[in-house]
Amino acid sequence: MTTDDPRFRSRWNALMDVTACHQLGALAMLHLLLLALLSGCASAPPCNPPIQLGHGGVVEAVAVSPEGERVVSGGGDHKMKLWNLSSDRPARTFCGHSNDVVAVAFSPDGRYGLSGSWDGSMMLWDLSAGTKV
Repeated sequence: MTTDDPRFRSRWNALMDVTACHQLGALAMLHLLLLALLSGCASAPPCNPPIQLGHGGVVEAVAVSPEGERVVSGGGDHKMKLWNLSSDRPARTFCGHSNDVVAVAFSPDGRYGLSGSWDGSMMLWDLSAGTKV
């Protein structure tokens, strides 16, 4: 799919509407577009992008797992959330920061998540157990 494709433009406009409605940052909006394209929407028209809402504030950061089946997001609600791309609900929520979570990442093996916050801390999480390491 190219940027000239009407399906791309339709999805782009839908993401822009969600961005404006939910006050998502530009980086989060671009990550959502990437997820929409990677999730098979590009090859199965018509399709709505897999937009998942769940943070109590602005989505500040998004990372896709090495296997491409999960996503972690960080938000203005001071939390990191783990999502399975097959669901529209967070699989797990990680609490511990006292300010916005602005950076998230997966470990290379996908077992751990790392969150960084404006509170000056970084936290390493065991994603299966739901605990801080």
